[in-house]
Amino acid sequence: MRPPRVQFITKIFHPNTSRHGYVGLDSIHYNWSLALTISKVLISIQSLLTDPYCDVCMEPVIGRSYRNNKEEFDRIARLWTWKHAMHDFVMPINIDLNGI
Repeated sequence: MRPPRVQFITKIFHPNTSRHGYVGLDSIHYNWSLALTISKVLISIQSLLTDPYCDVCMEPVIGRSYRNNKEEFDRIARLWTWKHAMHDFVMPINIDLNGI
């Protein structure tokens, strides 16, 4: 049995997610075990999204941004969320999507 293929369909600004949406989770790519259930994989992804691992990143530039300027990282991540995931909602007045 093979590990599950995990990919975000919506663009996400995160150091451990590739520009194509693939998640850089060690347990999926290198340490797969049949003992890992889908529930455990999802918990691992949630943990990685909350606490990025920036020593080895799928997107090193984003990882450097996270490490060196967390405020700017958060600002850009928020903009990407509005632009790519929340287009059905009214955008707050104070958010500028130019330059993303």
